[in-house]
Amino acid sequence: MEEEEKLTVSEKTTATPESGTNVSRKWEERFELFGKISADDSLIRKFFRTPGFKGLDSKEQKTIRWNGLALLFGPLYYFCKGMWRKGAVLLGVVWLFGVVLTLVELFSGESIPGLVYWLPSAFICGQLANFDYYRHIRHRDKAWSFLPTFLTTPKGIAAWLIVPFVLGVLLTPGEPGTSGENAASDPLGRLG
Repeated sequence: MEEEEKLTVSEKTTATPESGTNVSRKWEERFELFGKISADDSLIRKFFRTPGFKGLDSKEQKTIRWNGLALLFGPLYYFCKGMWRKGAVLLGVVWLFGVVLTLVELFSGESIPGLVYWLPSAFICGQLANFDYYRHIRHRDKAWSFLPTFLTTPKGIAAWLIVPFVLGVLLTPGEPGTSGENAASDPLGRLG
């Protein structure tokens, strides 16, 4: 019975020659599509506009353009796939976006629906994750090339995460049911 389980696992994964790691057949198919359209030579922001990508049929485009798990789990998906630097940068963006929306709520007095907080980041992660994972496995990419240098180091990423987190803690109303006016008039009062 153990031999059957081992066969099942080995049937589901294949080794990629470039990295020596195992990926599922589903990922290998995606990688082949990326290779077919020369994704090695392009950046993510240019990739979806290339003639090679546009030459794929709609099913193939969807296969490499969308990742449902990344859409659902956002930056956490990046952590699970070993792309922690990109995941941390995205998490910082999510938190910073949340701080901005919280400020809009505080100053406008209007409540913003919860979907607005997570939908943009989920959409971005769902669309970029396949390309990023391809680059992670085949090219050992750790960070996007367009990022400032400080966001490619562990210390810079830690600082990037700390700032929006602290801002979020300081700017969000403390107790459920308290009004935004109380938090806006005394944002540090909760800490004393």
